[in-house]
This record gives sequence, structure tokens and C-alpha cells, in this order.
Amino acid sequence: MMPVTLIIDTSIRGAAVGLLKRGGKDLAFAEVSEDIKDSARQLPLMVKRGLESLGATCRDVEGLVISQGPGSFTGIRVGLAYAYGFGLALADSAAAHHFKVLGASSLLVLAESFAKYDQHDVVVFLPATKTSGYAAIVQFGVGRMLPVDLTSASFSDGFPESWMVLGEWPQLETASQLLGSRIKVLTDVKAASTTALTCLANLVIEGRNVTWSNEVPRAIYLRKSSVEEKFDSENSKQD
Repeated sequence: MMPVTLIIDTSIRGAAVGLLKRGGKDLAFAEVSEDIKDSARQLPLMVKRGLESLGATCRDVEGLVISQGPGSFTGIRVGLAYAYGFGLALADSAAAHHFKVLGASSLLVLAESFAKYDQHDVVVFLPATKTSGYAAIVQFGVGRMLPVDLTSASFSDGFPESWMVLGEWPQLETASQLLGSRIKVLTDVKAASTTALTCLANLVIEGRNVTWSNEVPRAIYLRKSSVEEKFDSENSKQD
């Protein structure tokens, strides 16, 4: 069996899995879970289906591309924990000598893809709360990410005019008033997740500005865990 690269995203919409054959120009397998609340159970089943569809096994996986976020606390932990476990499973096999990991942001690669396709600067926004979220910004050919708060006085200062929001956002109308008529809502988040898999695969295909590692990358969370938020809230009251 030809070696393959496993691609996993749990940051956009539930679990998404892709497989890319070595030297391939397109994904040989791609699947996005229908149940967005059951990623921990669905992810290994999807990987198994993908490998079996290609007549491959875990030992044929030479690299794993994992989205490190931004995404929900639970979603990102599911993806990164699976990546860590996958590497451990190969630790005592011959395949471990060739196995490598690449961390990337699905949100940022989506923004870069949209900017390239539309040939203009863009902001891709992933909501986290009613008033905040994470923005991937491509401006003057350079991509960056940062948290954005609608209540901030500097909201959108210096940002590109074109905004894309992934999914529903309760404060979309308020944001539209602040930004003018610059917002496009991507209601089909499943399609965006599929596109993210393709974008992550293109990092491998093009081999541009990527650094492979032997370690699982750090997580980028949309927001803190409920325990951390409660802790911060209690401390602020005491102050």
C-alpha cells in the first residue's frame, strides 16, 4: 500500500477526516461527521472507514495533519488527543520512524483560500460567544489570527472590508451595523469543513511553509473552559 497522510479537523464542525496518498493531488477520502456532538466516538470510526476504503492500515500513515484550532474546548481536545494516541499506537512499530505531525489552523487556511480565490483581503470569523469569536485575517498577502470582541471600541479597526462568518451568530445584525454591508454568512458549515480538509491537504501537496514535528501541536481555543471562566469570574468579583 502506498503511504498516506491522515488529515483531521475538529475545529469547524464536529469531526472531519481526510486521507491523501503520497504524491496525490487530491484527497483520496474525505468525510465530515453528521453528528457534531459525538466527535470522540465518530473520529476513530471515520479514520477506520477511510483507511479501509483505500486498503490501508494505521501503519501506512506516514504523516498526520491536525487542526490545532481555534475551536471549541472539547472539539480541539478530542482532535489533539486522538492525534497523540495515534502516535503512541505506532510507537513500537517500524512505521514510527517515518511518522510525523503537522499542526495548522483550519480557520487560517480557509481565509487564505478565500482570499486567493476572490483575489482580495478577507476576514473569516468563527463565533465563540454572543459578542466574541476568533478572526483569521488575510491582508496584503499575510495571514494572522486574533480573538475579536464586538464590544471592544477597536472592533474591526484596520481590518479588511470583506467578512465571512462561519455559521449562526446572535449578534450578526449588530456587527453588520458596525461593519456596513460587508458580511457574508457561510450557513453551510459542513461544506466549509470539507473545504478546510482540502486546504489542509494542500499544505502537504504544495509543501509550502510547513514544519513537520514529532509532537502534537498546542491547542488554540475559541474560549476558556467553563471551569476556567468560572474561576476568572470569581476572582474578578474578589478584586
